Amino acid sequence: MGGWPSESNTYVFDGDFVDRGPKGCEVVLTLLVWKLIYPENIHMLRGNHEVPSVNEYYGFMHELKDKYRGDGDRLREAFNSLFTQLPLGAVVADRILVVHGGIPRALMDDPNFSLDTLKKCARTAEPELKAPSLS
Repeated sequence: MGGWPSESNTYVFDGDFVDRGPKGCEVVLTLLVWKLIYPENIHMLRGNHEVPSVNEYYGFMHELKDKYRGDGDRLREAFNSLFTQLPLGAVVADRILVVHGGIPRALMDDPNFSLDTLKKCARTAEPELKAPSLS
């Protein structure tokens, strides 16, 4: 709908690249290739599915094991290492803050939360997760 990424067509992808069907690996690899080609025009934010416990529970780990057999665990570690380097948010046009739902609880509960707080957050921070109810 929006056209292919290019130097004149910028995109912000707001997380959850994996666990949305059987092609999560292909989706994240496509985004990474676009990021290599258009480093200033492709922006990938970290969502809650870019967290090891979530992508294990919802299937990304199993997808990698099924597709890459003996290399699945190694690839999962590599992807999760890469995911920890993704920013938690982005500011668009100096006025729109884009974040995914996976902001660490300690940040959200801080009464002095600001954009500077988000900028200082450790890239390895993970949101507190609640196990899905099975009842």
